[in-house]
Amino acid sequence: MKLQQKFQLAQYIASKDGVAYEWGINDCNTFVFEFHDSAYGTNLMSMIKYRDPRAAMKFAKGYMGLQQWMNIHEYKAKPSKGKNKSWREGDIAIQTLKPWYNSAFIFHNGVFWSMTEGQGLRSYTTEAVEKAMTSCWRKQGGEDTAEVEDTAYETPELAETALLEEESDWLDDNTCEECKEFPCECDRPEE
Repeated sequence: MKLQQKFQLAQYIASKDGVAYEWGINDCNTFVFEFHDSAYGTNLMSMIKYRDPRAAMKFAKGYMGLQQWMNIHEYKAKPSKGKNKSWREGDIAIQTLKPWYNSAFIFHNGVFWSMTEGQGLRSYTTEAVEKAMTSCWRKQGGEDTAEVEDTAYETPELAETALLEEESDWLDDNTCEECKEFPCECDRPEE
């Protein structure tokens, strides 16, 4: 996420403070859609016509699936474990409650944010979201150079495969050449 988009995210979240939850105006779908529109120049909010829970359910059932939406908008699944799990500004965590119903959380300033029915804007610790999430996503392109070293993967399975390969490579690189063991007792100081 570029610096300008980080500022837009901060301003967007600040603008939602104290705003009541309202179906089709300020809900968990519109929270992501509206931010995406402001940061990336899309027009997703124009599709939102529902104003009650039943109409929201119909919208969610008739709208594209999560994987398709993320791919179209250039988000990639990122590992939920291991070295590359560090959260970045604008990362999206998803809690799938039903096959057609997802609740979204946007990462900003060390916590996750979402619109919650009956409470409006709420922040959640990373630990709480990590326990509840079913997937996590990162927008591709426009990364700050300091953030490029983390890699996002197409699917969680590819991420886990890459993590296993990385761990295997690390073990190979750190296995003692003399005794061929890891961990090794060769360098241990004598008592």
